[in-house]
Amino acid sequence: MIITHRGKGASVLDYVIIAASTFRDIADSSSVPFLRTVAAVSISISTTVQSVKSNKEECTRMVSHIEELLSAIPKLYFNESDVSPTTLHNIGRFADTLQKIHTFVNAQQNTSILKQLFRQSANTALLEECNSGLRHALDVFGVFEFVKLLSSF
Repeated sequence: MIITHRGKGASVLDYVIIAASTFRDIADSSSVPFLRTVAAVSISISTTVQSVKSNKEECTRMVSHIEELLSAIPKLYFNESDVSPTTLHNIGRFADTLQKIHTFVNAQQNTSILKQLFRQSANTALLEECNSGLRHALDVFGVFEFVKLLSSF
């Protein structure tokens, strides 16, 4: 099931691919560390999610949050000279979270029921790490406040 939002017939995957491609273009013209990693892993996740067999809703929900973050980060940090060490740390932490999400999403492809049973506790722990990392990124990059601000208009 692909969640549709924002436009008729457009899916979350469509938006994350566009956001990740745009983010890659920004990263290519920037000297800010981790941006290229964030872009590359986001593109890989969006491609991989299309063939996920199990936990599809969870994967799609995470992709939706990734799209929100990829859209918000450039708006918040447009001027490279304003990127603080704390912000760099948070971008690096987001890149780490994306790599964990990538690992989780890869594990959901073509997974047999037997493999799912053996990996259930590891997948549950990894999913919690992914969700915790996304919550942190959404909080530190102000996505929740940004969405509230936009919805007040």
